[in-house]
Amino acid sequence: MPLSIFIIKKRKGSQFFKWGLMLLLGGAIGNFIDRLFRGEVVDFVDVLIPIIQYDFPIFNVADAALTIAVVILMIGLIREDKKEKKQVKQ
Repeated sequence: MPLSIFIIKKRKGSQFFKWGLMLLLGGAIGNFIDRLFRGEVVDFVDVLIPIIQYDFPIFNVADAALTIAVVILMIGLIREDKKEKKQVKQ
């Protein structure tokens, strides 16, 4: 599993990468377990925003973890890029 190897290699790195990779792995495993035992991913969180009459797409906790992981990893990459540019200028 390449993601777990990457997590081990990055364990001394940024906290953003650690948390992002852990959430990514957890979400992927959660969806995999659903597919393995049920044959499909079960979505069960249904959010209705009554003020604007909007029914947000149904999702599950694993999907939320994957989405949050991607956002965290993007923030981590942007921060790391800014840090590298700052070091190059000095």
